[in-house]
Order: sequence, then C-alpha cells, then structure tokens
Amino acid sequence: YKMEHQVDATKFEVSSNFVTIEKKKYGIFFFRKVSQKATEEDSRKAFVANVAHELRTPLTSATTFAEILAFKDDLTPEEVKESSKYIYDELKRLGSLVADLSDITKFDQGEMRIVRSRFNIKDLVYDIEKFYSVNKGLSKKNVKQIYKSEDKMIEADYNRLKQVFINIIDNAFMY
Repeated sequence: YKMEHQVDATKFEVSSNFVTIEKKKYGIFFFRKVSQKATEEDSRKAFVANVAHELRTPLTSATTFAEILAFKDDLTPEEVKESSKYIYDELKRLGSLVADLSDITKFDQGEMRIVRSRFNIKDLVYDIEKFYSVNKGLSKKNVKQIYKSEDKMIEADYNRLKQVFINIIDNAFMY
C-alpha cells in the first residue's frame, strides 16, 4: 500500500508492508520525504549493478574452467580435478548469491519468515567452524578463533543468524 501525504510544504510517501514472525502478521509502515525517492532509486540502480557484477564473476570463472575441460585434451588428472572443483565452488557461490537475492526479494515483499528458537551460541559457532572446514577447506590452524564461545542460550532465528555470520566472514576473507 502506498500513498502520498503533504504536511505544510513537505510531501511524504507512506508505504506499508507486512512481515510474519512466528505465525503472526505485523504491519510495518515507512515514511519518507518524496525528495528521498530519487536517492533511493539511485541506490536501487547501484544495487542492481552490483548484483549483476557479483553474479557475473562466478559465472565467468566457471565458464572459463568448463571451456578448459571441454577443449583442452592434454590435461592431467590433477588438473581435471582442480578445474572441476573450481567450477563446483563457483556454482555453489552463484547459488548462494541467488539465494541471498531471493531473501532480499522476500523481505521487500514482506514474505520473509523469522523462525525463533532457543539454542546455545556455542553450537552456532561450532556449525560455522564446521561449514568453513567442509566448504572452504579451512582447518583450525588456518583460522584463529578470537572469541571463545561459552554455553550461552539465546533466542533467535538460527539459520538467519548463521547466514549473517557466514556473510560477514566471507566478506572479511574477500576484502
């Protein structure tokens, strides 16, 4: 729902959306000055350009290695395995980017569901360490854990929180 409203000389756009948390629907209302719309549209365009770049990068890498596998006849078994793993890793990264984009769309449409549960933060840290050792080939000697997790129960959306930490750590590795 969107509408414009004017207070004195300032125009505002009022929009609403709904989010479901634990099977309850909540209304969220956004108020913004109409002059902000241009800035937000510029931000949206920049976001789309960044997404296109982020999607193109793993796709280009995977395509390059697929071409090597398809057209180069003198590859050693190690080179074939290495190229295949690189393609696999890049396609997983591409899938992760598409999933993130899907989450953003769901959030914008008010369809993102938050599933709260009680869990031990130590279990979350362990799962993230396991994720990096299995998916990224990192061992404990490659990564120094600064925070020693304690037995502490929290209530949150486990999967969303895990996703946030993985995104932060991935960004730390990339940048």
